[in-house]
Amino acid sequence: MSRQTSALPTVVQVVESFGGGVFQSTSQICNGLKDKANFVIVHDIRAETPENFAESFPTGTRFIHLDMGRAISPKDAKRALNLRKVLVNLNPRAVHAHSSKGGALTRMALLGTGIPRFYSPRGYGFLMSDASKKKQAVYWLAERLLGFLPGTTIACGNDELVYAKQVTGRAIVIPNGIDPAFVPAANRQRPAFKGTLNIVSSGRISPQKNFPLFCEIAQNFLGKPVTFTWVGGGDIPEGTEIPSNVTITGWLPHAKSLQQLNMGHVYLHMSKWEGLSRIVLESMAHGFPLILSNIPGNRELCSGNNGFLCSSKQDALNAIEQFLANPVLLQEMGTASSQHLSQSYNWNDSLNMWAKLYGI
Repeated sequence: MSRQTSALPTVVQVVESFGGGVFQSTSQICNGLKDKANFVIVHDIRAETPENFAESFPTGTRFIHLDMGRAISPKDAKRALNLRKVLVNLNPRAVHAHSSKGGALTRMALLGTGIPRFYSPRGYGFLMSDASKKKQAVYWLAERLLGFLPGTTIACGNDELVYAKQVTGRAIVIPNGIDPAFVPAANRQRPAFKGTLNIVSSGRISPQKNFPLFCEIAQNFLGKPVTFTWVGGGDIPEGTEIPSNVTITGWLPHAKSLQQLNMGHVYLHMSKWEGLSRIVLESMAHGFPLILSNIPGNRELCSGNNGFLCSSKQDALNAIEQFLANPVLLQEMGTASSQHLSQSYNWNDSLNMWAKLYGI
């Protein structure tokens, strides 16, 4: 019997970037509020979209595949009209759009409808450091112009809120949170340090995640008791040399990727830009000490007691050397990570904020 019932209000999630952390965050919200609303997911498909994606959502969730495209395109006016027809027919209590493209199409589609709409950037496009200055400026201008349209921007962290307020006068923060039930592997005992340090990282191999730097760091520990595992897959950048101490798992189902992650001792995340990384939050749920790039989004996750912020490759090398020289830091900083997560990124608090925002 389907759980979905007409007695509950309808909330629509518009998700162009239907994969990775955005996928997991959307799934977590829907599962957390499944007794308060019927959910409809309007989505596109990406390479990283799980084949069995429906299994990650509550029974009765409705899925509507709609072409949204990833980049700005002349087709976007027609895409917005198509999205408008879908959303108006659904007569939802609220519409929540995720990522820059989903947010742009949704705000255009809902003009004049009176339907409450919310937008989660989950990492602004104008922060993409691999894009040209001209493209960054175009992304910023687009966000600024769209920021005048009705709707509320929901930043996933305090650093992202600063950027949100630069492009719109209607922005609040609901911190990304992690439901402990959503990371079952985190309840398992991770392997004790026995002389070999296991460094792990996770995500799609992309310019944002800086896989070449991950390999460069590993290169410096060849012949030493340090291993490196990248949990995920993607296109390896041309010219990237993969040292023999690096293992790439390829794409794994979420539960299996968490199990693989759980085999490490330290979480290394040298991304070039972030909103508020869900995978880092998951690593904190595992009780990992952190080595993070010193960028907005990462800074608020590294409290100073739970790891190291790194402004250069040398900083990361020094951090790993400190763990090798003083393994006690693994336990101390790991415990601090778990505490920082529970105190600052409590999932129940975030879930209550989402329910209030949706009006359910």
